[in-house]
Amino acid sequence: MLRTERLTIVTSGVAALIALVVLLAWSGNPATAQTAASGATITVNTAADVSKPDGNCSLREAIRAADTNTAVDSCAAGKARSQDTIQFSLGRRATIVLKRTLPPITARSGLTIFGGEESKIIVSGDDKVRVLAVRRDARLDLRNITVADGFADGDGEGGQTGGAIKNNGGTLRVFRSTISANNAVSIGGGIANIGGGTLRVKNSTFAGNRAGSAGGGILNDGTLDLAYTTFYNNDAELIGGGIQNANNVRAITTLDNTVLAKSANGNINNVCAGGQCRGRVVDGGYNISDDASFRFTTQTSRSRTDPKFDPDGLQYNGGPTQTVALRPTSPAVNFIPKDTNGCGTTTTADQRGTRRPQNLRCDAGAFEKVLRR
Repeated sequence: MLRTERLTIVTSGVAALIALVVLLAWSGNPATAQTAASGATITVNTAADVSKPDGNCSLREAIRAADTNTAVDSCAAGKARSQDTIQFSLGRRATIVLKRTLPPITARSGLTIFGGEESKIIVSGDDKVRVLAVRRDARLDLRNITVADGFADGDGEGGQTGGAIKNNGGTLRVFRSTISANNAVSIGGGIANIGGGTLRVKNSTFAGNRAGSAGGGILNDGTLDLAYTTFYNNDAELIGGGIQNANNVRAITTLDNTVLAKSANGNINNVCAGGQCRGRVVDGGYNISDDASFRFTTQTSRSRTDPKFDPDGLQYNGGPTQTVALRPTSPAVNFIPKDTNGCGTTTTADQRGTRRPQNLRCDAGAFEKVLRR
């Protein structure tokens, strides 16, 4: 059953079809679900996980309506060739407990699942099922959604992957999100980005995710772009407790302004075989890691450096999602010069919506420390 102290993913990704909307989403500005107005708006009005004609629109039915572009029960039909938006009319707090994994996202034109600026919507895998999956060439953008207690023990499609989300050759964008306490029997405890998929994460936190083999936070076998992201206390039994980059020429992980700490068996691992590393990890600068599992290549990034996270770990520090706060003495505080790596230009807020920068420089990771004057 859902345990409120065990949130799995709190998401707030923003998406749209036009370039302006994409810019707003990736810059940290709080665009609304109306940015995808060219597509259909499908409103979920029941927390029950049902798929039967009862006059309501469940999340399961809403995804089917978007995937098939047909009305399902009281859910409006999605629109072909336009990015649809699923929103919720469930009050300020609601929990949807899944009986089985939600229908896979198949819409090539894209789907946004938007929990609302004020509402706290929880979608729970109940420690039994993976919550979301994105199929090849499909697109999913998540925003202001909590996905809790996801679990994957293998489904014969891409091996024993998943945890909360599996992106198999599609495009997944996660923005202002927290991914926590997910489990996978083998690989990809938080997110498994496989099949050459594209995963972009910004202003987000990965905490307490676990994989039985590799990639406790993220398993990447495609394109992974991380910006202003925090990895904390993730675990893999073999390698890559934080991030596992596959031994594949298509596996490219790029990270900037990202903080990684307390990962079991390595914050970052790039798989090599016979002395050859086919995948690549690119250091975009201003990263901090408390171990030396990956050797940063820029002079601005730091290995073997304790980021000095708040000892209380993952908690609500303001905003709709849980974050891991920084202590005032953290080396991540005031780490990034203004106008560098998006500080104060394309990135003007942190995961909570707090203004970046607070002073003349931005903090690394998902959390911007508000220093008392």
